[in-house]
Amino acid sequence: MCQHAAALRAAENDLATHRQRHATLTAWLHNPTHDLTARTALAQLLRLPAPADTPMGRFLPTTHNLKADEYDGIPVIELDGDQVIAITDDINRAIHAITHYGNDHDWAHINITADRLRSEWVAFEWQPEDAECEWLTLDAHPGDDKAVHTYRLPY
Repeated sequence: MCQHAAALRAAENDLATHRQRHATLTAWLHNPTHDLTARTALAQLLRLPAPADTPMGRFLPTTHNLKADEYDGIPVIELDGDQVIAITDDINRAIHAITHYGNDHDWAHINITADRLRSEWVAFEWQPEDAECEWLTLDAHPGDDKAVHTYRLPY
């Protein structure tokens, strides 16, 4: 019995590794922030179902799908070069995150204080493939589908 225990443990470890790699691959194939042509080609090569075309509708934002910077777990995104938003409902964490974002982007002249931030509820929505932007923010209210709280710093 003992001679097979090591082999069984090794097989279980290999299976766990395989499952983790499968989960990582599946997440990558279905992540719309990656190139659809590359995702489709890889799926075909591995004989897996093709990933969905461009996503549509509202989505919950993450640092990854927004291609955002992150400071202490808070995604920070610059919009149209004239405003920045931090996705959080904590004004102190928003000030901290936006301050670090500003430091990383040479904003020595901008003093970020609570009175300069606008508290907002927004929903993020994917746009069609031929649109100018991948996603937009829409005005929302607490409890709306996929609404998140943000603090916006207009320049």
